[in-house]
Amino acid sequence: MKLSSAPPVSPGKAWTCLIVNQTATPGLGSVAGRRFLAGSGQLLLSVAGFALIVFWMYRALFLNPLRAGMGEPALPPCAWAGNWGAALFGASWLWSWVTSLSLLREAQRHAPSPTRTPPKL
Repeated sequence: MKLSSAPPVSPGKAWTCLIVNQTATPGLGSVAGRRFLAGSGQLLLSVAGFALIVFWMYRALFLNPLRAGMGEPALPPCAWAGNWGAALFGASWLWSWVTSLSLLREAQRHAPSPTRTPPKL
């Protein structure tokens, strides 16, 4: 039983979804390709990974030098945040790659086959 009666995406739109997924934000292309559940999960993972990476960068690159300049002891390193952030973002990127390939296969499967007859003169 089909849950959605929406037509499959065109090959051009599938390529656009792949480019958006791989170069902009993992998940946006999946949502644009009508893969809402997968796209939402990818967006959630990528935003969580990005937030952890920003937290790690703020603490390691801004707060510690600022504290050292004021004569205060440095904060303990929080490499776990950078590692988990990179892992979450990488997982979302790989997941969006798989979804993009699935969109491309579906688009090629449902694309109209070209006619082999020559044009009329």
